[in-house]
Amino acid sequence: MKNLLRFAAITVASTALIAGGTTAATAAPGDTAAITTFKLKQGATYYKTSNFISGTVVASAPGSSSFYGVKATVTVNGKAVKTGVPVYQNGIYFDRAWGAGTVKLINFTASGYDTRPGHVGAYYDRPIPAPANSTRVRYAVESTSGVKVTKRGKKLTFKLTATYRDKAGKRKERPQGDDPGQEERQVEDVEDGPAELEGQGHLQAF
Repeated sequence: MKNLLRFAAITVASTALIAGGTTAATAAPGDTAAITTFKLKQGATYYKTSNFISGTVVASAPGSSSFYGVKATVTVNGKAVKTGVPVYQNGIYFDRAWGAGTVKLINFTASGYDTRPGHVGAYYDRPIPAPANSTRVRYAVESTSGVKVTKRGKKLTFKLTATYRDKAGKRKERPQGDDPGQEERQVEDVEDGPAELEGQGHLQAF
């Protein structure tokens, strides 16, 4: 009889825990929020901060009367460089100091207010699902006077006098094997640091 009562008590306790867990899960405000579309175009960093990388961002939060503050962690070449980066409907702002290369956004969060019965309440920086994404960001090639540019495939060929800089923007020595008297040079991918050229406007080495 004692064993039977003990079994009944355990059964009741287990049922209560399961029921409580289910209630907590179904009552979580904002559990329908998600990023349904996320695509960023390739971009280049002209400035130290506030380089806008345009794209398309579509979010959905059925049952929420307000939905705002979408953020994510930016990774460059597989390394997280900045958390809590605001994500807008048309893209993100990217700092030159974060580097260049393959850029992915992970760990999306959002805030809002859920009005569904049984889910009513505010949620802040709640993790939300988002599609896998990837794009390329390069250092821009800046020019200070006229430059004639010829594009062949993915390569840009132009006459220039270059000043080489590292990722921090400091001047560095000319890369080994680069002839200072060479008038034509090719830029296929500027990832180690920006280069200043003779010319006006901006060139993107894509």
